[in-house]
Amino acid sequence: METLFGTGKLSQSYFDSLDISANASAFYDFDVNASTFFDAERQFDYRESLLKVDHLYGKWLPLFSVIYLMLIFGGMRAMKARAAFRLTRALRIWNFLLAAMSIVGTWRTLPEAWSVVSKQGAYPAVCISAYFFKKHASAFWALIFTVSKLFEFGDTFFLVARKRPVIFLHWYHHISVMFFSYYCFRHAIAVSRWFMVINFLVHSVMYSYYMARSMSIRVPKVVSMLITSLQIFQMVVASGTIFLSMYYKYIGLPCSITIREGCVFSLLYGSYFVLFGKYFANTYIRNWQAKKIRTD
Repeated sequence: METLFGTGKLSQSYFDSLDISANASAFYDFDVNASTFFDAERQFDYRESLLKVDHLYGKWLPLFSVIYLMLIFGGMRAMKARAAFRLTRALRIWNFLLAAMSIVGTWRTLPEAWSVVSKQGAYPAVCISAYFFKKHASAFWALIFTVSKLFEFGDTFFLVARKRPVIFLHWYHHISVMFFSYYCFRHAIAVSRWFMVINFLVHSVMYSYYMARSMSIRVPKVVSMLITSLQIFQMVVASGTIFLSMYYKYIGLPCSITIREGCVFSLLYGSYFVLFGKYFANTYIRNWQAKKIRTD
């Protein structure tokens, strides 16, 4: 039996059940020029990649999460008795790599997603998972996106080692997104392309900002506020695409999402919206009000 975040047997019938484009043939022939693909994108095979990812993630994700939490709280406790590490050069390299990956990921996925919407409408853009199976660049970058969520745990290492606060929003977001991304990749959830695209876009700005800060470049405070606003906007857009896919499913169109999945995804993004909204209010609005009171 397969649970929401469980694993099932990856048989040929399982893969066939994921590719619903066979039941919606009018919508799967996306107009993408294969000559523009990189070799890795052109040679990407979803089935082969999923077998490898599932072998690692399917067995070890819960353990990774437990170890991650132990290292956070154990690390913060251990760092109380010692001075913070600076790690300036390592932090610059780290932020550069994540910024570069996010920028390239946006470049490779946003045009295709927009092409589908503009040429074929919203339905195939949120319901048809053909891009996983038809040698599209987005399929390769969906794999990169999924795997990157495990490596982004490195953000927390720098916070702990540099004795910066690790708030609930930080580790809850990292753990839940790792599970969520794996689930969407494993089940070829079509609407997840929008989670990926907008996350790449927001992270392009966010990690570029972090890189600038790590290089001691003075960045206006408003940029930090803009990034948090973009993160909140990301939750709104993702929720909108989820509701749209649930609507198409409800009216009987083939769609690579179940109502139960849509409800769980909505709750998850709702929690992100609340937590990021609270962070925005505490960090910017209340601080601004406090400064205003002191200057009055």
